[in-house]
Amino acid sequence: MGMAIRTKQYLDVRFPILLWKQLIYEEVTIEDIEAIDILSFAIINAMEENIRKVKSLNECDDSGVNNIQCRIDRIRSTIKPMPDVTLKSIFGKVLSRKILNK
Repeated sequence: MGMAIRTKQYLDVRFPILLWKQLIYEEVTIEDIEAIDILSFAIINAMEENIRKVKSLNECDDSGVNNIQCRIDRIRSTIKPMPDVTLKSIFGKVLSRKILNK
């Protein structure tokens, strides 16, 4: 590339926008990284999500019982509730307590 500049012969160089931005000291955006490598973009998104989760867990920095309660509340908010399952939906009929207790 240096020789092409020196001899004034232009090269048809198809570098990604990410490289051109770095050459002219422009800020590289997430969209530039995504245009190069979707896997890198996915890894960056996963890292950001993990950082957010850790920060939300660390918001509960009180000591003692309040800290434990805060962490339990955080865990409960991230766990999806189980669907309401009844014996009727499992067996197709209603079972009485007497049958279940035997």
